[in-house]
Amino acid sequence: MKQLHEILPPGLPFGDLMDALSGVHRVYGRAGLEMAAFRDASGVACPEGCGSCCETFVPDVLPLEAAYLAAWLARESPERARTLALEGFSDAKRAAPHCPFYRFDDAAHCSVYEGRPLICRLFGFSGVRSKDGAPGFALCRRMDALPGRAARSWKGEDLGRELGAVPPLMSDLASELAAVRPNESPERRLLTEALPDALRKILFLAGFGANDPGDEPEPEPLAPMPRAG
Repeated sequence: MKQLHEILPPGLPFGDLMDALSGVHRVYGRAGLEMAAFRDASGVACPEGCGSCCETFVPDVLPLEAAYLAAWLARESPERARTLALEGFSDAKRAAPHCPFYRFDDAAHCSVYEGRPLICRLFGFSGVRSKDGAPGFALCRRMDALPGRAARSWKGEDLGRELGAVPPLMSDLASELAAVRPNESPERRLLTEALPDALRKILFLAGFGANDPGDEPEPEPLAPMPRAG
């Protein structure tokens, strides 16, 4: 995983937002390490080239997850970021059952892989907690059974004993992510709704063609970026 400064656009000021993005980056980093450790210990693996998780799914995200992806896009693809900030997603992309960043013609599938939200990072490898707090994990229906094991799901002590490790738990990591900004609304929005708003703020803060800070927003196609709301 890249360092935070490698995914941020130039000009983004230090301050509360930077601290928050650093917190998101730490959670994402730990999720990746836990997933890799679980994958290596258990032998769990997605089928090669599979992208079924994204084909009928559009992630809902916290505001900070949208900001993180917006920052990544602003650095890696500023023109694309600017267009989305000004115009949003097309009606066709909003109506599609798959993520707007999904690529059917690419084996890697995700076109924003390094900036993707938490749930996308854990597809196929995250566990859940039951009502009694015990961790559980089940193989995706597209995954092959593990060699020498008839079971496809495990819970509690059996999980660590049978698979050699406990997978990252989505609820625990999601709670940690929400705690990065505990006073912020925990409301989640679809990526197609949240990202354009986040991009407008990130691009303004990074100074990509921003008007005077006192100007009111007057978005126009290919016009200077409006003031962040």
